[in-house]
Parts: sequence; C-alpha cells; structure tokens
Amino acid sequence: MKVVFLLVFTLAAKASVAAQITGTLSMLTNGQMNLIGFKGFNTYIIDSCQIDHDGNFNLSYSKSDFGVGYFSISESNPIYLILNGEDIVLEEKATYVEGQLSDYNILVAEGKENLLFRQYEKEDPTRETAYSAWHYLDNLYDESETLQNETEAINAIAAQKNNLRAQEASFIEGLDKKSYLRWFLPIRKLVSSVNAIAQYRTEEIPGAIAGFRALDYTDKRLYKS
Repeated sequence: MKVVFLLVFTLAAKASVAAQITGTLSMLTNGQMNLIGFKGFNTYIIDSCQIDHDGNFNLSYSKSDFGVGYFSISESNPIYLILNGEDIVLEEKATYVEGQLSDYNILVAEGKENLLFRQYEKEDPTRETAYSAWHYLDNLYDESETLQNETEAINAIAAQKNNLRAQEASFIEGLDKKSYLRWFLPIRKLVSSVNAIAQYRTEEIPGAIAGFRALDYTDKRLYKS
C-alpha cells in the first residue's frame, strides 16, 4: 500500500511541474535566483534556487503559473519570460573591451516562444524610435507653410510610417494563433503606448480607447500577465 501511495504521489508531483528553466550563468555564481509570477496587480514567487559555484541553476513552474513571469538575481534587472509550458534554457553573453567587461546579457538559448519574444523585444524599440521620428516629421511638414507643398517628402514619410507598422503586424500575424505570445503582444503594445499616444499621437486616442473597451477583463491570461 505504501508503495502504491508513493507511486501516486510521485506521479502527481511530476504532473504538477509543467516545465523547467535551466542554464549556466558562470558570472553569477552563488547568487539567489527567484522566478516571479503575476496574480493581477500582485506578484508571487513561483520557484527559487541558489546558483551553484559553476553557475548552474534549475527552476520549474506548473500549469497554474502559465502566463508572463520574470526572474531576478539579487539586485539585477528583471528578465521577462513567457511561461507557456515549454522548457527554457538561458545563456550568458559577455562583451569585453581591452580585457575589461563592458557588457553582460542573459539570453534565451532554447524555447521557441521565448526566442520570438526576445526577438520582438529587441526589434520593437527600434521600430518605435523610428516611428516617433517619422511622426515628428509628419507633423512638422503638415504644420509648416514652408513644407506643406513638399508632396514627395510627405508621401515618403507616410510610406515609412506605414511600413514600420506593417513590419510589426507581419511579425504578430506570423505567430501561432494559439500561442500566448500572439494574444499578449498586441495588449502589451496597447498598454505601453498610452503615454506616447496621450502626449504625442493624440489622433490615435479613439483607437486606443476602442482597444481597451474591446478587452475581455475576465480573461485569465490578462490576470496572469
């Protein structure tokens, strides 16, 4: 009977663990790593571990943790991850200049959806900076009597703005329709754009309001992100 109980308990414990987050961070040996999840506006510790003297670590999360999470190491900046059930492997990238460490990053080495998330996080700020610059020029040409007749330049500016938005739309459209990332990125963009829209792109306010009104605020994915 005890053997049967132990077997059932072991299988139940394994079933509750959805995936692992592993890696070797040789420059952060002996540090404390915490994996944090969201519950609405609150956070909770999903798992924690001590990075060993070789830099190895292992964290796990269960199906109840599905959503967006992040890990922090001591006082370092949080690194966000999509917790969708896939195993994730992290790696470090250090850059040296004349023998001195000049830059250090933690990257995703394995985990399809998280690799795509990292790609978006790398590309989107560049697109947004470029879009803001073109938008500034758009307003400048529109409001200036000196520039209002520069039709070729005005058309080129509009084309660049449309191209940048099309690039982002194409990336999102290319994601698996059932993936968490396909649902998450547009909502993340809507929320993160509020300040810029309110201050600099007021013509987009009606669309932003419509976007917030269309959100399903009872969606569990929203609660976990």
